[in-house]
Amino acid sequence: MDYQKKSPKSQIPTIVGRLLYEISWEGNAKKGYRTGGQGRENVLTAEVLQILDWLPRERFLGSVIRSMHGAEATREILVSQVEEIEITMLPDAVYLQPSAKKYEVQPDGLITSSSVFCFIEAKRIRPGSFLAKQLARELVATILMAEKRNPLLALLLPDKPPVPVKGAGRLTIEEAVSVYIQEAVEKEAENFSFSVKEIQELIDDTICWITWDELLACAKKQLASFTNESVSVVNAVSRMVDNLDRVIQWHR
Repeated sequence: MDYQKKSPKSQIPTIVGRLLYEISWEGNAKKGYRTGGQGRENVLTAEVLQILDWLPRERFLGSVIRSMHGAEATREILVSQVEEIEITMLPDAVYLQPSAKKYEVQPDGLITSSSVFCFIEAKRIRPGSFLAKQLARELVATILMAEKRNPLLALLLPDKPPVPVKGAGRLTIEEAVSVYIQEAVEKEAENFSFSVKEIQELIDDTICWITWDELLACAKKQLASFTNESVSVVNAVSRMVDNLDRVIQWHR
């Protein structure tokens, strides 16, 4: 079953191109982006993912994935395939109920390999919260889209959990899924073969997270011990990590 909402965006091959496509649909784009998108999660995510895509994969992106919390076994598989990873920024939306085009879920990005399908949910560094059913729906969407691959829902967060959920205060990640998962599975997801109990048992093995500060600290640590016989290569890598630092600081 085709769960994805197809759009012209799917034909755009670059991270910046997809970001601009997304911006073009925002009603307040003209004024909202006069500061360069400062504080906006799509801009932050695009800038960070592009840098991680260009840095030496095993040392930087692989180390970031290793530094995440949760879903250890699946993350290790993803790290072992890091050189083949494909990063997609702002992919087409997914419908939990495609026959009626209902219950749309929009990944901020995807990291995919031959064995792992990783759905990225990024929150901006400035104050904000998850929608009530958001994590439950995203977990279901991740499992649906993964098909035969190992599903992984990766959260990029401003702070360590518990996470703020609209109308519910701060919840652990497990609570933020469990409180709403029954409705997402039984009333919203179409032709979904997992029970509520099975989904709850998958949470620890499927969801991982890292804060923006932890991501930056990981990249800086790897840079500190990075060596190469070419001074130009070392300088290029150093500039990219410095830019990563500037990006994250600027979006606060």
